[in-house]
Amino acid sequence: MGWTYFAVLYSNNVYLDKYNKKPPKTWDELIKISKEIITEERKNNTSIITFNGLLNDVESGTCTINEIIYSFRESVDAPYPKLPSKESIAALEMMKKMKDEIGSETLFRSSDDYTFTRLITGDYIFLKFWFFPDIPDLYITPLPGGKEGISGSSIGGFNLGINKYIPDDKKDAALKALQYITSKEVQKKVALEKHLYTAIPSLYDDEEVCEVVDCAFFKSIQLTPRPITPDYSEYSDKYRNYVYEFLYGDESAEKVLKDIRDMTKIYSLSLSTEDSTVGLFITVTVISISFIMILSLSLLFIEKVKIFFNFLENDLWFISIIGIILVTSVCYLDIGKITVAKCESRILLLSLGFTLNIIPFLYKLLINYPEQNKISQWVRQNKYYFILAFILIDLILFEFTFITPYKVRNIIIKDGKNFEVCNMEKGFGNFLNMFMISEKFIIMLALLFLIFIEWSIEVTYYDVRFLVFAIYCCGLSVIAMLIVSHIEINDYIKYYTIRDSIYIFYGLTSYILLYGYRIFYIIIKKDNEDDLYLKRFRDNMKNTTNQNQINSSSKYSVSSNSNHGSSSIINIADKLINLHYQKSSSNPDISIRPPTSTSPDISSTNYTNPPSEFSSNYQTQSLY
Repeated sequence: MGWTYFAVLYSNNVYLDKYNKKPPKTWDELIKISKEIITEERKNNTSIITFNGLLNDVESGTCTINEIIYSFRESVDAPYPKLPSKESIAALEMMKKMKDEIGSETLFRSSDDYTFTRLITGDYIFLKFWFFPDIPDLYITPLPGGKEGISGSSIGGFNLGINKYIPDDKKDAALKALQYITSKEVQKKVALEKHLYTAIPSLYDDEEVCEVVDCAFFKSIQLTPRPITPDYSEYSDKYRNYVYEFLYGDESAEKVLKDIRDMTKIYSLSLSTEDSTVGLFITVTVISISFIMILSLSLLFIEKVKIFFNFLENDLWFISIIGIILVTSVCYLDIGKITVAKCESRILLLSLGFTLNIIPFLYKLLINYPEQNKISQWVRQNKYYFILAFILIDLILFEFTFITPYKVRNIIIKDGKNFEVCNMEKGFGNFLNMFMISEKFIIMLALLFLIFIEWSIEVTYYDVRFLVFAIYCCGLSVIAMLIVSHIEINDYIKYYTIRDSIYIFYGLTSYILLYGYRIFYIIIKKDNEDDLYLKRFRDNMKNTTNQNQINSSSKYSVSSNSNHGSSSIINIADKLINLHYQKSSSNPDISIRPPTSTSPDISSTNYTNPPSEFSSNYQTQSLY
């Protein structure tokens, strides 16, 4: 309502003057003076109390705790002490010291009414209570602090609002009333007539106001607000009860302060090890994996081993590995505070990463299709357009996410650690996510179909088998992501660890099954790579020649059957099965790659000029 109230220390002038004492400026002084006076006064007056504490089970108790902690900051301009910290721990220890040495649990937990009664009767040395104007014959001073010059007082007041359900014309009238009540002129009038302290600071420089109220005294009060939370009543109750577990119980100060902090703190993974080492471990792991992946690409340029990576061209290997790194780099987005930008970036990195990782293999399988077709021919001639098309699909779908953008949602854990997650509202957002996931599964199904067709082609025998395992692992990763997004996990460490483990699993399995196993093969191989090349070269030539003979025989058989009037047509299923068991390709777009210049001369084996049908049916893709 514009005017405010705050807590002060009432010192009984009768007792302080009798023992020639001044109001204390520190809590230690308050304890010392209380002990000196009570020792003498209790000889004749057993009803007198030293200090009420006002650490009771209502809002006043919360304010007292808030004030004492604030009074232990290092300097006047220092912020509110962190929870826990050496300052906040010292504050709680001081509360307990006062309770044990000059008070009791019963006294400190006494009601506000009890304190007000004592204020009227005068049976006290010191009282902590709300400020009341015009109380005579008392020393009214700011509350003491951890050291002289430092204090703290919870600020209070009254709130006025406008009912949102009333008609607009009444809202306008109510607004004018509020503007009038909170105007500087009205606040000045209240201060002059009621001797109340206004919340308008500039009035304490008004000479007319300062003749009525003690402006210097108000300026000496070091005010501190109470915490702002969605449900303050519940927060206040828990706040007090946590502190009282230490003050009136056996819990440690550090433990209860951590519990208080956890009520409002939003936890996240961090490179700091203060709360957990998980964030640092995940970051180091992802950086190490990415570094190894990038470093291993140098093998593509080493003459003696690059033949083991002939399944893809060098540029496609780079694209695929970059895609894997993009997926694993999503883990970085879980470090630090979660933001909308991070939520949006996550879906983009996952989508693009998958595309860059997998599409090069879709390209390869398409151009390796065993039979000549226009699609394979177009894809071969437009490699980068083909890859770019899928990237554009990802970017277009990503743009649609801004229709229903992500929001950051707080996960509040009762008696636990709160954290944040990305949340997209139900409706179009969820539909779009499922559409994007479905698109990825369609790509995986297309890959599996082409793998089935090319399953028996000898030159890519091991390549397609490792590729199918990579696709299965990719599918499992996507399913795991969906499951994690739909189950309730109330531990932020488990939530982020499980999610980031899925990204790392995807990255490791994709790398090992698509690229890394080739490095392993290089390490353990027993034959010289050139000898191995020639061995596979000769074996596949023999197999291809035999297959050509079989194919020729089959063609003759079909032609013969046709001449006998047979009108049977091989159905699609039979054709797919035949392609599945075909060991060599009849696609003339696939040309043989000759041995490297470092390979031994094989002219003596009469393979210098292989038959034309062999060159059109065989491409050296791999040596496995």
